[in-house]
Amino acid sequence: MLELARSKHVAMHSSSPSPSDSENYQLNPLHQNRDSPRTTRADMLILPSEKSRRLGLVSRHLKLVSLIRVGTFILIELGFISLASVAVSKPRALPLHLMPSISLTEAKGALTLICIIWHGLAIFAVKEILLHIFSAEWMEQVRRSGKLVLRETDVVSRMTTGYVDQVIHFSSRKATMPFRLGFICALLLIALNAIGPSTVTVNTFSGQRPMMVNIANLTMTQNLVNSNVGLLVPDRANLVTRLEQLENSIYGFRAEQPNILIPWPSSDLISSNSTIQYKSDVITYNFTCSWRAPSNISDISLLIQIDGQNWTIFTDGLGSNPLTELLDAVILPLEMDGTIGGPANSPLSGFFLVGSNTTLSGHVALNLEGVPTVPVSSGQLIQSTTAENATEVLLATSLLCDPQLRISPATVTLQTGSLWADIHQGSPVVKNIPQEAANALFSQSLLFAASTREAYGDQSLVNNIARILFLADPSFEYDENPAGIKPLPIGEINQRMNRVLLSSAKAYLSGYRPNDNNLTFPSFEMIESDAIGQEQQFALVGSRPFLIALAVVVGGLVALLITLVTIVKVDELQTFDLENIVQALRIH
Repeated sequence: MLELARSKHVAMHSSSPSPSDSENYQLNPLHQNRDSPRTTRADMLILPSEKSRRLGLVSRHLKLVSLIRVGTFILIELGFISLASVAVSKPRALPLHLMPSISLTEAKGALTLICIIWHGLAIFAVKEILLHIFSAEWMEQVRRSGKLVLRETDVVSRMTTGYVDQVIHFSSRKATMPFRLGFICALLLIALNAIGPSTVTVNTFSGQRPMMVNIANLTMTQNLVNSNVGLLVPDRANLVTRLEQLENSIYGFRAEQPNILIPWPSSDLISSNSTIQYKSDVITYNFTCSWRAPSNISDISLLIQIDGQNWTIFTDGLGSNPLTELLDAVILPLEMDGTIGGPANSPLSGFFLVGSNTTLSGHVALNLEGVPTVPVSSGQLIQSTTAENATEVLLATSLLCDPQLRISPATVTLQTGSLWADIHQGSPVVKNIPQEAANALFSQSLLFAASTREAYGDQSLVNNIARILFLADPSFEYDENPAGIKPLPIGEINQRMNRVLLSSAKAYLSGYRPNDNNLTFPSFEMIESDAIGQEQQFALVGSRPFLIALAVVVGGLVALLITLVTIVKVDELQTFDLENIVQALRIH
C-alpha cells in the first residue's frame, strides 16, 4: 500500500505541466512544521494575471514609451527654462492687480508651489524609467554571477532600498552601467527639484503708466483787486521761511537741487510712495548782489533813490510799531516804488541798511566799514518831534540783488515728497510760470520775512531772517544791538540769498491764490499736466546663476536618459516582480 501511494504521488507531479507548456504553475511554498525546524512542502496553484497580455504588449513597446517620457520631460523643462530666461532678462509684471489684497509673501509662496508642481510633473514623467532600471538590477546580477545570494542580489531592487544601499552598490564592481547611469539621474532629479523652484521668484519693481496730474499755476499776481490782497502771498512766505530757516522743519515738498524753483504738484502727493514724472516750467536762478549808496532819502514817504530808480522802505512787517526813528542797526527790505502787492516789472530785490563806523562813533552797532554809504541823521526818516534833537550821524547803504532768473521747460520727478528737475533747452512749454509772477516771487517773497519783528514790543530793526542773510555768525545769538557786527562778504550773501529763497518761494510754488474773503482755507490755482506714474508692482524675476545651474542639470539628465533608453535592451528589463522571480527560479 505504501509503495502504491508513493507511485501515485510521483505520477501526479510528473503529470504537472512545465512553465513552458502552461500558464498554471505549481508553487511549493515552505511551511514550518510544528515539531521540526525543517520545512515541508505544500502545493499552491500559480495563476496568470488578466493583465499579463496587456503588460506583455507594453513591455514590447517599452523603449518607445521611454522615449515618449523623455520627450515629455524635455518639453516641460524647456518650457520652464524659457520662462526663467525671460524673467532673468527683464522683470515681467504679474496681473496681480486682480487680487489687490495679496501680499508679497503670499505671491512668493504661490509661485514656489507652482514651480514645485511644474518640476514634479517633469520628474514624474521619467521616474518610472529609473524604477525599471533599479528593479531589473537583480536579474542582471543573476545573469552575470549565475547564482542568487540572499539579501545581496536583490538589495538594490526592492522598494525599501535606501540611498545608502544604492551608494554602496554604485561604488562596487558589481553595478551595471544602466544602474550607474540611473543612479546619477536619480541624484540629478533631486538637484532639479531643489534648483528649479529657486530659479524664479516674485519681487516688486516700478512700473510706468501714463496719467495726468495737477500742478501749480503761478497766477497770484493776476486780477488783483487791491495791493493789500497781493500782500497775502509774501505774508504767507514769511511763515514758510521762518518755519524752515528758524525751526529747521520742512514745509511741503523738498527741493533736492539748489537754485531751481519747481512748481508743486497737488499736495496730496506729498505722502505718496510712488514715483511720478510730470512736465512743468521751472525757474533757475543765481543771485548776484552789490552794495549801492542811496540818494535823495525822503523824510515823508520813506522813499530812497538808487541808480535813478525809486524804492520804498517796506515797513508793513513792523506791525503796530511802525518805523519812528533810525536806530544804529537797521536792515529792512526795499520794494520798487509802485509795485507793492501787485505785478512786478523787475525781479530785483533790495535792502536798506543803517549803521556806522569806528571813525564816526565809538559805539558801533552795525559796522558798515568798507561799504559805500551816505550819512543820515537819526531823525531823518521820521515825522515825530523827537527827531528835532537827533544829532548822531549814522550811515546808510543799500543792497541790490539780481537773481538772474531763467524760465525753462523741464521734466520733474516726484519721489517720496522730493522734487527733482531735468531741465531742457528751449522756450517754456507748460506756461505755468508767467514772467510777472516770477518777478514778484524774487522781488516780494522776502518782504515780510526780512522785516517782521521777532516778538511783541521788540524795537529791533534787524530780525533773525535778516541776520541769517547778511550778518556774520556771532549775530545768531540774538541781541537787540548787535554791536560791531559787519555784513558778510558779498559772495556769502549771494549763497545765503540762494538758500533762503528756496524757502520763501514755496508760498508761490504751491500755486497759492490770495483771497481776502477766506483766509482760513487757502485756495490754490492748478492746471493739468501730462505725467508718467511709476508704481510698485509684482513682477516675475529670475536668478541667472540658478538658471545656469538648472540648464546644466536638465542637460545632463536629458543626455543620461537618452543614453539609458538607447543602451538598455527590452529583454534585460526583467523587473523584480513575481512573474520574473518564478521564471528565474523555475519554481513549479
